[in-house]
Amino acid sequence: MIVSEIMHKPTFVDSMSTVTDTAKIMCEKNIASVIVGSATDSKGILTERDVIKKVVAGGIDPKTTLVKNVMHPAVVTINENASVQDAVKLLMTHYIRHLPVSDDSGKVVGMVSARTVMDALGRLYVSERRRRSSRPPSF
Repeated sequence: MIVSEIMHKPTFVDSMSTVTDTAKIMCEKNIASVIVGSATDSKGILTERDVIKKVVAGGIDPKTTLVKNVMHPAVVTINENASVQDAVKLLMTHYIRHLPVSDDSGKVVGMVSARTVMDALGRLYVSERRRRSSRPPSF
C-alpha cells in the first residue's frame, strides 16, 4: 500500500493568518493540521497541538497571534509513491503526527496523519488475516 492511496487533500493557510482564523478553518474541515504557505512553497505546518501548547497554554491571544509565529518551520514530507510503512518510520523517527505528502516535483499534494496510517495498516492486517484463513490447509 502506498501513501497516495490513503492521503487526504491538504489545507493551506497564509503565514499572516491569525491563529483564531486558522483554528476556525481546522474546526470547519475537521482537520488537525494545516500547511502554511502554498503547495509549491510551504513555509511550515501548524497543528492543533501547536495551538494548545504554544497559544492556549502559553497565554497568547489567538486573535492577534499570526500563524507564522507559532508554526513549525521545518516540514518533514513523504513522497506520494512511498510505502505506508515508510510513513510510519518517518512519523516515529521525527515524533510527529502529521505528514505532508509531496509529488516528484516537491509540490504538496496531500496529507496523512498517524491515525490515517494506523487505520490503513489495521485494514491491511485484517484483510491479510482473512485471506490467510480462507486458504485450504496445506499438509
